[in-house]
Amino acid sequence: MKYNIDKAKQIQELETNKKAQDFINDAQEVNKEIVEINKTSPIKGRKRPYNFYLNELLLQEVEAFLQEHGKYKESKSSFMEDSLRYFLAKRKSEV
Repeated sequence: MKYNIDKAKQIQELETNKKAQDFINDAQEVNKEIVEINKTSPIKGRKRPYNFYLNELLLQEVEAFLQEHGKYKESKSSFMEDSLRYFLAKRKSEV
């Protein structure tokens, strides 16, 4: 029971913390951008194979990230595709 009370206190402290609020707001803004990108991009369009040569350490980081934080059955291919879409939209907005 004490564990639950301590966790509730920690959650309440985080909710009132300014840095935590800023972090949450930034995450929500990024999520909105990703949703907008996904709505405007033809995701279900025809796909074609394309080869990338990437650093093995980068691929290991991606695999570890997907295992820990990835969506259900999210593949490296879909993760890379979403990342490229996000990066492209960000670069276009900077130009």
